[in-house]
Amino acid sequence: MRIAAPPRHKRAAYIFASTRRNIHMTTNFFEGAVKTEEGLSFNGFILQPIADKCNGCQRIAEFEGEKYCKSYPQPAMKWVHGACNFATHVKAIVDKSGKVKINPLKASKRAAHGR
Repeated sequence: MRIAAPPRHKRAAYIFASTRRNIHMTTNFFEGAVKTEEGLSFNGFILQPIADKCNGCQRIAEFEGEKYCKSYPQPAMKWVHGACNFATHVKAIVDKSGKVKINPLKASKRAAHGR
């Protein structure tokens, strides 16, 4: 029995998903990367080494003795305005009353809808 190929418009998404699974399963994430003066060149991006606050994150991969983020090319920029949204080792911010901090605009929209 032969399995039919996915429709043409879904084929690209199917290929991307299958290659993405294979990337996470391989032991060498940065296969084909080249180290340059600017940083690590990988898939057309220049990756910078991780920031000190990134230690402990599960998205870190090592290449030639240095650690790089698998999700973002400039990890230090993600920490400028607070916690990195990709960080797996940081919890949500809780204020003194014990509630999770919510964006004020989002809170006003929720109040208007009666939630």
